[in-house]
Amino acid sequence: MYGINATFKLVQTKGSFLDLERNLLNLDLKFVYLKDHPEFQSVIADWYFSEWGIPQAQTNLSLAEKMRTELPFHALGVAEGRPIVTAGLYNSVGLTRKEERYQAFGPWLALVYTIPEFRGRGAGFWICDKIDQECRRLGINRYYLFTFTAEKLYSRLGWIPVERLKYNGHDTVVMFKDLK
Repeated sequence: MYGINATFKLVQTKGSFLDLERNLLNLDLKFVYLKDHPEFQSVIADWYFSEWGIPQAQTNLSLAEKMRTELPFHALGVAEGRPIVTAGLYNSVGLTRKEERYQAFGPWLALVYTIPEFRGRGAGFWICDKIDQECRRLGINRYYLFTFTAEKLYSRLGWIPVERLKYNGHDTVVMFKDLK
């Protein structure tokens, strides 16, 4: 598979991001598929366990499935051989397994994670933009997400709330994004 070398410098101005010098974090951040870099699978599993308590064995099984297909997929932003940010595009997520009415929706942006030292510096924006580009390349015109932590970020990225619900004890919002 190919990698997309693209970098951004993002400046926050009144709650919006401007792409000024295309130099994110002063890193050469490269978009790669996890299936092309399986050596990062256990790193991601550790991240998801520490952030959300998802058992590593469960993450490893899920990621192994994503490495066999074009869709769903899991991707990373890698700089200097080190993963910085990750996200995936999945056909089903925890919400669709617990709330039957959401099984008709998809695909889903899932498990967006930035390592702590790079949070708040545009890496999440960057990976979401790359996922948008991949969706367009794959002919996907609309996709979904759910979040209980980052609604403001996704709203700034053009996501629109669909519904609010209680999910696993959290006030959660389901959102969609049209790419047309």
